[in-house]
Amino acid sequence: MSNAPKRMSACSGIRILVVHGQAMMRETLGPLLRDRDLQIVGSCASLEEASKILAQEPVDVVLIDSDLGLERVLDLLTQAKTVGFEGHFLITAVRMGIGTVLHALERGALGVLMQHNAPSEVVTAIHRVAKGELWLDSEAVKRMTAAVSSGEHRVWQGFSLRECAVLKAVLEGLTNHEIALKLHISRSSVKYALTKLFAKTGVRTRAQLVRTALDRRAHHWL
Repeated sequence: MSNAPKRMSACSGIRILVVHGQAMMRETLGPLLRDRDLQIVGSCASLEEASKILAQEPVDVVLIDSDLGLERVLDLLTQAKTVGFEGHFLITAVRMGIGTVLHALERGALGVLMQHNAPSEVVTAIHRVAKGELWLDSEAVKRMTAAVSSGEHRVWQGFSLRECAVLKAVLEGLTNHEIALKLHISRSSVKYALTKLFAKTGVRTRAQLVRTALDRRAHHWL
């Protein structure tokens, strides 16, 4: 089967580029991602082909396999910005350590997803990342929250109780609305707590906030 990049005509909804070394994965993702708001506008087997497509086609989410070489995948994130790419990267993996997750977030990826997840979770992840929200695989979330909790006195120092609660919820991958429901506070209170957290940690995004919180506990994993 040819590894040549495939493109589709212009579409509405979330435009996805699939970059995966296995032809079977590229061919089967379309039928699996049954959602009227998702359209695969291209698929390819190499990072070089992906770079060419991103320079020519409007793409909202790049669903990309880390087995193509994580460092090279992350280099593509940087290169994509130079050709006007304004979308987001969702990295898939068969297995991925915490250090790898942190490195991916630091370099600009918004999502990390294990390949064994159900199609419904992949669809949810794509929707969240397309909106610029952080998405982490549930397995990664459990490991990271456990790691942070084990060094809680180092991570939470200088934060209020509400800020600590909001930060923990962010680490769990919750949206502002979900955090408000979980903590029984208003969305404006969540936004205010996040603003304070951003100011205290010197970051601007949720992904950077996660990275900073974990760095305080887990810098030795990288």
